[in-house]
This record gives sequence, structure tokens and C-alpha cells, in this order.
Amino acid sequence: MTDSSKDEETLRIHAKVRGEEKVKPWNAFFWKGLGEVLAVLPSYRDSREGRKKAKQMRVMIVGGGLLLLALAGTAETRAGLWIILGIVIACMAFVVPVEDLKKRTWRNKIKKKQKPRPRTIWSKGEVLYDGRRVELRADSEKVRRVRVDRGKHELQLKQRVMSNQPGSQQSMPGPSPIPCMEIAGPGGKKDKTIWVCADAGLDIDAEFDAEIDDEEMDRPAMAKGADWKRLWEVLKELS
Repeated sequence: MTDSSKDEETLRIHAKVRGEEKVKPWNAFFWKGLGEVLAVLPSYRDSREGRKKAKQMRVMIVGGGLLLLALAGTAETRAGLWIILGIVIACMAFVVPVEDLKKRTWRNKIKKKQKPRPRTIWSKGEVLYDGRRVELRADSEKVRRVRVDRGKHELQLKQRVMSNQPGSQQSMPGPSPIPCMEIAGPGGKKDKTIWVCADAGLDIDAEFDAEIDDEEMDRPAMAKGADWKRLWEVLKELS
């Protein structure tokens, strides 16, 4: 069989496929700078000897600030700058040195602030059925594939339940339920399952096996109602 004849026999429906991408927070640069400043701050252990050294360091910091204030009185130029600098250094004694455990806690929190965060995206995709397997593609790349010609797959009809997932492109509830077909390979593992849902409410002559929430579906595909029905009619004949 030639490639052209195979393409003619392949059922191909267009769909939007949900995915995620990692995005850096807009203020990641600020948190990175703050983390670097915190990293060089002196710290002390929470022990008798550590607290004693911390007090000595604070006295030295305050003394340095007072010395700058005293020098400001004798400075011929930029006396105001020396005064501000002396006050800032003296006030640092309220936070420096930092207790070790507190410093580690702050640094861990700042690192979390810098981590990329997941964002929902929708890609142009396709669901293909060639008589042997169902394949899901997103941006022309294969996402996953399930063999359906060996009788080892499982096909279920589920009703999509509205969720509050940020960024989801879902229809408002209507008079008709939104159907989703779940095509699972042997073992029913999530990474070997394809979900194809109608993009709006649809009247179908079948009973739902269960309900399914958006968050339960990994990389679902949303297809037009007519295309969804075509695929469902073909696949249910195999079950």
C-alpha cells in the first residue's frame, strides 16, 4: 500500500491540544539580586558563643556608623551624603548579622520566587486514526499513540465537568453535556491515554461511563462537535 493510499484511509480531525510551558516570573531579576545580597550577609549560629559574636559585630557596625556621622561634621563637601551613609550603616545593626536558620529560610523562599511557573497554552493539533492506532499530535509533533487493533485498549465515554483551572479554554455550561472519549492503552496509564473532547455541548445517543474534570486529563484535545462524532462512531465499533 502506498503512502498516498494510507493517507486517504486515515481519519484526521483538527483539534486544539492543551499543554504547559514554563515561564520565568516577571520579577525574577529582582529576587535574584536580593538573593545574592542575602548570600553575602554575615550570619551566626544560634548558640551562646554565636550570640556573643553577633552582639560584638552589631556594636562594631553601630560604631562604624557613628564614626561616619562624626566625620560628616568635619567634611568640607558632601556632608549630607556622609550623614545618610552613617545612618544606613548604623541601622544595619538591626538586621545584621542574621541567624543561620533564618538566613537559610529566607534564601530558600527567594529561590522559589525565581523558579519558572507553569502556564497553560493551546496548540494546533490533530487526532489521527489509521485503522490500527489513534495518534495525538500537537504542532505537528507526536504527543502519544494508542494501538486499538489488538483488543487491549479501553474506550470510555465521559462527561466533562467544568473546572476553575486558570487559562482553560472551556465552554460555558449549556443544555447539552460536553462529551469526552478516553482512549487508554494496556494498563490505563495516564501517559499512554488520549482524551478527545467536544469543544461544546453535544447531544449523543450513549450513556456516560463517568464524569471527568479538566485537571484529570493530561494534554486533552478539543475538537469540533461533528469531528468528535465521526471519531467516536468509528472507535466505538471496535469496542
